[in-house]
Amino acid sequence: MDIRLKTKTMELDGKTFELCCNFNVIADAEDLYGGLGTLLRSENSMNTVRTFLACMMNDYADSMGWEERYTPRQAGRLLSTNPQELRSQAADIMALVFSAVTAERPTAAGAEAEGEEPEKN
Repeated sequence: MDIRLKTKTMELDGKTFELCCNFNVIADAEDLYGGLGTLLRSENSMNTVRTFLACMMNDYADSMGWEERYTPRQAGRLLSTNPQELRSQAADIMALVFSAVTAERPTAAGAEAEGEEPEKN
Protein backbone atom coordinates (compact mmCIF):
# COMPACT_ATOMS: atom_id res chain seq x y z
CA MET A 1 0.00 0.00 0.00
CA ASP A 2 1.42 3.37 -1.02
CA ILE A 3 0.90 5.87 1.81
CA ARG A 4 2.69 8.82 0.21
CA LEU A 5 0.64 11.96 -0.30
CA LYS A 6 -0.64 12.35 -3.83
CA THR A 7 0.61 15.24 -5.95
CA LYS A 8 -0.62 17.01 -9.07
CA THR A 9 1.50 19.23 -11.30
CA MET A 10 -0.30 22.32 -12.59
CA GLU A 11 0.85 25.30 -14.64
CA LEU A 12 -0.48 28.39 -12.86
CA ASP A 13 0.52 32.04 -13.00
CA GLY A 14 3.35 31.21 -15.41
CA LYS A 15 4.97 28.70 -13.03
CA THR A 16 4.88 24.97 -12.51
CA PHE A 17 3.39 24.03 -9.15
CA GLU A 18 3.52 20.54 -7.69
CA LEU A 19 0.38 20.65 -5.59
CA CYS A 20 0.02 18.43 -2.54
CA CYS A 21 -2.43 18.55 0.35
CA ASN A 22 -0.17 18.09 3.37
CA PHE A 23 -0.45 18.97 7.06
CA ASN A 24 0.56 22.60 6.47
CA VAL A 25 -2.06 23.03 3.75
CA ILE A 26 -4.80 21.57 5.95
CA ALA A 27 -3.74 23.79 8.87
CA ASP A 28 -3.78 26.90 6.65
CA ALA A 29 -7.24 26.01 5.33
CA GLU A 30 -8.47 25.46 8.89
CA ASP A 31 -7.13 28.88 9.88
CA LEU A 32 -9.15 30.48 7.09
CA TYR A 33 -12.37 28.63 7.98
CA GLY A 34 -12.14 27.82 11.67
CA GLY A 35 -12.08 24.09 11.05
CA LEU A 36 -11.66 21.49 8.35
CA GLY A 37 -15.17 20.11 8.81
CA THR A 38 -16.70 23.52 8.18
CA LEU A 39 -14.71 23.90 5.00
CA LEU A 40 -15.45 20.44 3.65
CA ARG A 41 -19.18 20.79 4.42
CA SER A 42 -19.32 24.18 2.74
CA GLU A 43 -22.20 24.53 0.33
CA ASN A 44 -20.03 26.80 -1.80
CA SER A 45 -17.78 24.08 -3.17
CA MET A 46 -15.88 26.36 -5.56
CA ASN A 47 -14.88 28.43 -2.54
CA THR A 48 -13.49 25.22 -1.03
CA VAL A 49 -11.59 24.48 -4.26
CA ARG A 50 -10.02 27.90 -4.53
CA THR A 51 -9.16 27.96 -0.80
CA PHE A 52 -7.32 24.64 -0.99
CA LEU A 53 -5.68 25.65 -4.28
CA ALA A 54 -4.34 28.86 -2.70
CA CYS A 55 -3.08 26.97 0.35
CA MET A 56 -1.36 24.32 -1.81
CA MET A 57 0.18 26.98 -4.08
CA ASN A 58 1.44 28.93 -1.07
CA ASP A 59 2.93 25.83 0.54
CA TYR A 60 4.76 24.91 -2.66
CA ALA A 61 5.93 28.51 -3.20
CA ASP A 62 7.27 28.53 0.36
CA SER A 63 9.10 25.23 -0.17
CA MET A 64 10.71 26.64 -3.33
CA GLY A 65 11.72 29.91 -1.66
CA TRP A 66 9.41 31.99 -3.88
CA GLU A 67 8.03 35.20 -2.45
CA GLU A 68 4.63 34.96 -4.15
CA ARG A 69 1.63 34.18 -1.97
CA TYR A 70 -1.94 33.77 -3.20
CA THR A 71 -5.32 34.49 -1.68
CA PRO A 72 -8.23 32.18 -2.53
CA ARG A 73 -9.61 34.92 -4.80
CA GLN A 74 -6.31 35.20 -6.69
CA ALA A 75 -6.07 31.40 -7.00
CA GLY A 76 -9.62 31.29 -8.36
CA ARG A 77 -8.64 33.69 -11.15
CA LEU A 78 -5.94 31.24 -12.26
CA LEU A 79 -8.42 28.42 -12.90
CA SER A 80 -9.83 27.85 -16.36
CA THR A 81 -12.88 29.73 -17.58
CA ASN A 82 -13.83 26.74 -19.72
CA PRO A 83 -16.55 24.88 -17.75
CA GLN A 84 -15.25 21.40 -18.62
CA GLU A 85 -11.64 22.27 -17.79
CA LEU A 86 -12.76 24.00 -14.60
CA ARG A 87 -14.65 20.89 -13.47
CA SER A 88 -11.57 18.77 -14.18
CA GLN A 89 -9.28 21.14 -12.28
CA ALA A 90 -11.69 21.28 -9.34
CA ALA A 91 -11.94 17.48 -9.27
CA ASP A 92 -8.13 17.16 -9.30
CA ILE A 93 -7.75 19.65 -6.44
CA MET A 94 -10.43 18.02 -4.29
CA ALA A 95 -9.02 14.55 -5.01
CA LEU A 96 -5.76 15.71 -3.42
CA VAL A 97 -7.66 16.98 -0.39
CA PHE A 98 -9.75 13.87 0.13
CA SER A 99 -6.79 11.56 -0.40
CA ALA A 100 -5.00 13.43 2.40
CA VAL A 101 -7.86 13.33 4.92
CA THR A 102 -9.30 9.86 4.34
CA ALA A 103 -7.67 6.61 5.34
CA GLU A 104 -7.70 3.98 2.65
CA ARG A 105 -7.32 0.51 4.08
CA PRO A 106 -6.99 -2.33 1.64
CA THR A 107 -9.44 -5.17 1.92
CA ALA A 108 -8.19 -8.74 2.16
CA ALA A 109 -8.92 -9.13 -1.56
CA GLY A 110 -7.09 -5.88 -2.31
CA ALA A 111 -4.08 -6.98 -0.28
CA GLU A 112 -3.96 -10.30 -2.12
CA ALA A 113 -4.08 -8.46 -5.44
CA GLU A 114 -1.02 -6.45 -4.37
CA GLY A 115 0.84 -9.65 -3.44
CA GLU A 116 0.48 -9.16 0.31
CA GLU A 117 -0.86 -11.63 2.83
CA PRO A 118 -4.35 -10.74 4.06
CA GLU A 119 -4.54 -9.71 7.70
CA LYS A 120 -5.42 -12.58 10.04
CA ASN A 121 -7.50 -12.19 13.17
